[in-house]
Amino acid sequence: MKNIGICGFKFNPFNLFVFEESDTAVLYENQPSTDPGIAEEFKTYYDNRLIKKAGPNLVYEQFAVKRPLPKGRGKTIEFRGFHELDTDVAARKLEEGQTPEGQKLATYTISAMVDSYGGWVPLNDMVITTSIDPMVTSAIDVLSTQAHAVLDKLIRNTLVTDDEVNDALAGGADAEAELTVENHKISVADIRRLVNILKRVNAPKINGAYPLILHTDVATDLTADEEYKELYKFLKPQHLASGYVGDVVGARIYETTNALITENENGVAIYHGTLIGEGSYGTVKLEGGGLRTIVKQLGSSGTADPLDQRGSVGWKATTVTRVLIPKYLVNYRCTSSFNGVDDAEAVITAEEESA
Repeated sequence: MKNIGICGFKFNPFNLFVFEESDTAVLYENQPSTDPGIAEEFKTYYDNRLIKKAGPNLVYEQFAVKRPLPKGRGKTIEFRGFHELDTDVAARKLEEGQTPEGQKLATYTISAMVDSYGGWVPLNDMVITTSIDPMVTSAIDVLSTQAHAVLDKLIRNTLVTDDEVNDALAGGADAEAELTVENHKISVADIRRLVNILKRVNAPKINGAYPLILHTDVATDLTADEEYKELYKFLKPQHLASGYVGDVVGARIYETTNALITENENGVAIYHGTLIGEGSYGTVKLEGGGLRTIVKQLGSSGTADPLDQRGSVGWKATTVTRVLIPKYLVNYRCTSSFNGVDDAEAVITAEEESA
């Protein structure tokens, strides 16, 4: 089993790390993305390219409530919303000639401390500062793959480790140890049960359906389910977003290799999926500083690079994810015919990581 924490990914030859407190004590102000010698329009181009390349692959990120970085407010970001109003029929009855007492909109605020993540690669050739540099562009394209995997897994880890989120096991099993490859693969019957969990709490849908994020192995197994085969005859999949597979009994299926795999006590690979209602979790917007490039040309390190031999290209993300409405999420666990035990991870929560 690979021990991969919330930021402990191994991406050689990249240098990936979480920035220490001293690196993020003052955020968002007076922090140039690149060496001063690089024109502003080129900085913007590199930032946009990183986001454009990474963004479409962020399956978990696309369904989150997104908030901009809190410029000038330190490391805290706030997610705000309204509590539901009561649905008591008797209390809503109107009496003739009488104006009912007004109701109060009760708000909730969930605060979170952002952290910074990043990775970089060295460049041994001169970085061109007067035009778009093809070497820098190529490096950004490669770095974007790393960035999207890290950011997507950060969101995923928050969702699957939240104890207040609804939990469901394949086939209605009572414990994870009961799950076997033979009897607990995904089925349309399971998806129907998951969708009903969110329907019962009136969780709002996203564009007419509840997104269900599954590992590619599990999505492949689903296509072998007999009821799915029958339903698929009438489906007309439209690839509206990254990883989209199709709509099944109220769920819109998305597949990704970033979905979590763990291992139960019997050595069986356990695949984690997530069914999502609108507004259930929030994260930081990529645009506006949430994800940016950092380009350093040769000699920018001063006396640390006396012969002007070292430049670099990197990415830096300042982000956090929080579950906002736990009852609007369902964490689903099943097995797969692929039984990917070798890809199992030991997930560490953000709190454990910082301890």
